[in-house]
Parts: sequence; structure tokens; C-alpha cells
Amino acid sequence: MQGLEDLDFFLLPFRVEYNSEYPVYNHIRDSTELAKKLILTKFIDWEYEDEYRVHKINYGKHKFKKSSLKEVLLGVNCNPDNAQRMSQLLADNGYKATLTKLKKDEKKFAIQIE
Repeated sequence: MQGLEDLDFFLLPFRVEYNSEYPVYNHIRDSTELAKKLILTKFIDWEYEDEYRVHKINYGKHKFKKSSLKEVLLGVNCNPDNAQRMSQLLADNGYKATLTKLKKDEKKFAIQIE
């Protein structure tokens, strides 16, 4: 994890597990681990991301240093109005994050940066 600037917020990151199959769990036996398994499992084709996620137990807003937000990825179905709205929200709230739009690859099952 490079560029970690807010250790208080990111104190307990979890590494995402990549798999070609859905996670197997028992609702009764694995009740405390169920959410973690569902939140931290992604399809194996995303393994190149080497992703970590932060899972907070309490709900609601969580403050973090603005400088720790480096990039916001806009999905392939994000329309121009929502992209503009996100750009404005970042600017209005003092974030310097890069806004990156993703697009579908035309020849294979992949996503590219637009």
C-alpha cells in the first residue's frame, strides 16, 4: 500500500481475496465472518488491482485526510452529468483527487481508462 497518508483511518486494511468461485459460507457457523467474506472477495480477473479495503464497524460518515484520496474511478456507465457532479463535489470540498473515467474495451472483456 503506497502513499498511505492517514494511518488512523486506514489502520486495519483488509486485503481482497480473488477467486473464480463465489465464497462458501455457513450462515450459522460463519455469521461473524459472513460480511467480511462477501465484501472482501472479487472475481479472479481483478487480481491485478492488488486491492485493500477498509471495513468500519460503525455506520455513518468517517473522516479522513483529504490528501489520502488520490483517485476516483467513474464506472463505464457513469453519465456525463454524474461525472460533472462528482468533479464539482471534489472541487467544492477541497479534494485534489484525480477523476478517471473508465470505458469498455472494444475487443475483449476488459476495462480501460478513457
